[in-house]
Amino acid sequence: MSRKYNAIIVEDNEEMATYLKNLIGTRHKNIVVSAVANNVPDAAEVIARQPPDLLFLDVELGDMKGFDLLERLRNITFPVIFTTGKSEYAIPALNAHLAYSSFLVKPVLGPGLDTEVIRALAWIEQQERIAAQPHGMVVSDRRIGLPDGNDLVMVPIDDILYCVSDDPGTRVHLKTTADAKKPDPKPLFVAKGIGRFKEALEAHGFGSPSQSAVVNTRYVARAVSIGEGGDAIMTDGSRHSVSRRYKQDFFALFDRVK
Repeated sequence: MSRKYNAIIVEDNEEMATYLKNLIGTRHKNIVVSAVANNVPDAAEVIARQPPDLLFLDVELGDMKGFDLLERLRNITFPVIFTTGKSEYAIPALNAHLAYSSFLVKPVLGPGLDTEVIRALAWIEQQERIAAQPHGMVVSDRRIGLPDGNDLVMVPIDDILYCVSDDPGTRVHLKTTADAKKPDPKPLFVAKGIGRFKEALEAHGFGSPSQSAVVNTRYVARAVSIGEGGDAIMTDGSRHSVSRRYKQDFFALFDRVK
């Protein structure tokens, strides 16, 4: 028996909500629409009670917007498929701070729905495969597999400068390129908590200056003690506060090097 995925529709137009629910039910038997909400407060309550595997979110919801709902939610790890009749919302929707998002322009048609649903479900399955790996990520041959949209990017561990918590996930900063003709790599946003990165990387030359960061010790230019805490200054010029709780263990990493 194939797996069933739970979906929630947030749409203020009752006719459109019914149409979308029926379209999903007809074309994707493995998706069950468990709830339909027509405003932000109700949607926030429903999602908090039972987070979906997949969220279909209208951008315009009366006097509020779908983005207002996202601001009320925490730990959005499920795919969000925006729906709207105005294509100008496509860019802000896709740039929303989400682990996965896509966009459908109304009227939603079957082929377009199929494309976005298949992509979203493939992403969900990929996340589950990654979560099944030790520490929730693939670490081998000094490379780590990081989900990036629908892809799995294999990043050399030695190319990672540091990782910082960026709720609901982690932002991975990579070292700059030595080739002046090539642009520096952009940070990768990964829908995994910083704790997963600490578990995966601390055995490979990384240390934690605080609860919200883990840094590659080979790229720490200076570890500065300031009172009960301190700063870790990286080779790229970034500074990471060393908390009192983590100070002893973090500075001990450099004592061992000496």
